[in-house]
Amino acid sequence: MSRYIVLAMLCFWIDNAYTQDAYHQWLDDYLIKTYNLPSAPIWVLPRTETGTEAVGTGYGGTTEKFNSANTQFTLGVRRIVTKGTNQWDAGHLYQNQSNIDKDDVCLVAMWIRSVNQVGKVYLFAEQSTTYDKEVYSELSTTTNWQLYMVPFKAKINYKQKEINFGLHLATADQTIEIGGTSVINYANLATLNKLPVQLNFGLYDGADANAPWRAEAEAQIDNIRKANLNIVVKAKTDVGGYSAHVEMLQHCFKFGTAVVSDRFNEGSTPSVYEQKLLDLDGKGHGFNEVVFENDLKWPGWEGQWFNTHEGIKRDLKWLSDRNISVRGHNLVWPGWIYSPPDINASKSPQYIIDRVRNHIKSLLSPDQIGDKCEDWDVINEITANNDYANHFKGQLGYVTGREFYAQVFKMVDSLIPNATLYLNDYVALENADNQSNRVALWQSYIDEILAQGGNIEGIGLQGHFGTAPTGIPSAKKLLDDFYAKYNLPMKVTEYDISNLVPPDVQAKYMNDILTTCFAHPSMEGFLMWGFWDGAHWQNNAPIFNNDWTMKPSGKAFVDLVFNKWWTDVKIPIQTDFDNKLKVFKGKYKITITNVWGDTLAIRYVTIDDEKDVIIDFESTATDALSQTTLHMYPNPASTTLTIELPTTYASSDMTIECVNALGQSKTIKASADQSHIVLPIYDMPNGLYMIRLKNGNTHIGYNKVMIEK
Repeated sequence: MSRYIVLAMLCFWIDNAYTQDAYHQWLDDYLIKTYNLPSAPIWVLPRTETGTEAVGTGYGGTTEKFNSANTQFTLGVRRIVTKGTNQWDAGHLYQNQSNIDKDDVCLVAMWIRSVNQVGKVYLFAEQSTTYDKEVYSELSTTTNWQLYMVPFKAKINYKQKEINFGLHLATADQTIEIGGTSVINYANLATLNKLPVQLNFGLYDGADANAPWRAEAEAQIDNIRKANLNIVVKAKTDVGGYSAHVEMLQHCFKFGTAVVSDRFNEGSTPSVYEQKLLDLDGKGHGFNEVVFENDLKWPGWEGQWFNTHEGIKRDLKWLSDRNISVRGHNLVWPGWIYSPPDINASKSPQYIIDRVRNHIKSLLSPDQIGDKCEDWDVINEITANNDYANHFKGQLGYVTGREFYAQVFKMVDSLIPNATLYLNDYVALENADNQSNRVALWQSYIDEILAQGGNIEGIGLQGHFGTAPTGIPSAKKLLDDFYAKYNLPMKVTEYDISNLVPPDVQAKYMNDILTTCFAHPSMEGFLMWGFWDGAHWQNNAPIFNNDWTMKPSGKAFVDLVFNKWWTDVKIPIQTDFDNKLKVFKGKYKITITNVWGDTLAIRYVTIDDEKDVIIDFESTATDALSQTTLHMYPNPASTTLTIELPTTYASSDMTIECVNALGQSKTIKASADQSHIVLPIYDMPNGLYMIRLKNGNTHIGYNKVMIEK
């Protein structure tokens, strides 16, 4: 009898494992018809609903199974959870039942809805022991069933039960229902960009064109990002007026990017990477600050991952020569996995302390990096990385272990007192909408460091935004709160956004978050974590595609930074009077020309506050042309103007130039044997004109004439 039971169970298992049920057949047909995909070759989870739910596991909260009517699927799971400290404190997951090889292209599909309220969950695909992510997407859920689909390309090989798929649920007290969970492995039969992304995208809070924050931001930008410029030209000779070309060269505000050291300054022929780094708008304007993505991290520096120490120092000199400032990232990242391999729990606290101190002293010594970085991320991500603190806790002089952080800040400040010392973390800006973020924890650590004498001088806000980027009102409130509490300069240090966000939304968010930051008085910079897909950790940089075509978000960046927030104007100058205008704060080239367009003076100035630029021609002959006054008649004139040529230059060829304030002009050559010249003016508009006589490039004389008809 027992043999029959075993046989029946075996048949049931085989049927579950290898027979495709109605729901999975529907999903396969839907993907074929809608997205022109091949039939699913490999189901990573069982190809039946019963089989899939058998390998599903819930943790945190309670789980109820139910039958679903009026949906494509028939079996569902209801998860009732309470808000946790972290979103992963409650969840529901499924483990892979078939292998996934590195570079296999897979699609996760799942039906989700909230009960009674709008919800928020995180969809993940992660290694089952290290929790390294293939997918991590924040989802907004509604009370209607929605099919969510997220593709990924496997970073590593996964054997059976080595990758989990599911949801983190503990973002709030909420009830979430799940059904139809499936994972398809297309291997190499489809490309990643062919697979659908379906995440129920709603625009972030504050995206509306008439959102109240926009007018306030524009007013703030005009108030804090501009300065009054006054140009005064002192001249003893009236040559018919001057003009000033006020040409912006670079912002004071830092607009920057992470860079890879071996992709620029590599020879006499600049790479495309180098060209774009220096020229984003096609007019020679590029980033004015960079941060080395990995080269100055402790393991990267000691291992010389991408460049030698001498090569990095050459890069620093190359950047300095081009007026591009550098942020240092980072001196200490207090987790074992971010430290050199000899820094681990098996070593004594004193060994680790000595290694940290020696590393910092060596790296910041004058013959290495020294003071060549304007900023330093002294410590990185202390909210999530507490290996050092836990290891030091309870040792002599260390109650919490975090006392070490203040010691590091003091040490760095003694070595490079002119640098701005930052504490950098991801928990704030990119999680400002998340009620379970760890902003309060981070601020408590900041308070500890400051109370213990650690000289935190700047707040670094990472910005790796996911599929539901922070709403603009929440972002502004966070900036306001930090500014009110600490009154320290802040920078967005690592901006990018999930490639699952549609390109038009990426562009809109770039416009809005950049405007919010530029409008805030605490903010001194906005750096993206790479600008080109070909050298970006998630292959989704904000500016350029892999083929160097500019993305919509790149166009949004360039339009703001080098057009809307850029000053390049020409203004008429009244001599011996104030000539005032309001300009964006930055470095400028100011060129003074006369009515004929001759360049008389050039000044290079930095305008970061109200500025007077005084150009004095009274003590020079720069503008005088000559004290010779040309004799000409009649004046006013209507059809012709007769100009007498000085006998001093009778043996030379001369040029007569006639120009008005609008730039309308006429030029005529005078031969050597002429004593006078007749200039036809019948076709010239009425108005006041300046007449100039030149011998080659030498000014001989000038006068004014009124043309009246």
